[in-house]
Order: sequence, then C-alpha cells, then structure tokens
Amino acid sequence: MTEAQLNKERSKIAKRLKKARQGLGMSQKEVADICGLTVGTINRMENGKFWLVMRQYVLICQCLGIDYLK
Repeated sequence: MTEAQLNKERSKIAKRLKKARQGLGMSQKEVADICGLTVGTINRMENGKFWLVMRQYVLICQCLGIDYLK
C-alpha cells in the first residue's frame, strides 16, 4: 500500500468518526474525556493529521457507538 492510499483511508476514517460525533451532538472535548484522550488528539485525527493506533480507534468507535469492523 502506498502512502497516498494510506492517506486516503485515513481521511475516510477521520470523516466517518467526525460525522458520527457531530451526529450525536458531542464536542471533541466530550469524546476526548470519555475516551481518555486529549482534545488535540481528536482534533488532529479529524483533520487527518494523526494516524490513530488500534487502541485509540476502537475506543473512539465504542464511545460513538460505531461498529469498528464495518
């Protein structure tokens, strides 16, 4: 997989998580607090500037009620 392909997938994940958060009416701070992450991490992830490790991805998905396998 090329870097460009990885970046494209990162963008898809970021958009999906941001859309879910907004759909729930949650702020980045609320998600960060529930997941035990920083607001900066949530912000950088949503803007495609941070690649989540699996633990962070699963935590955020659980917080937002997203099936992370789909």
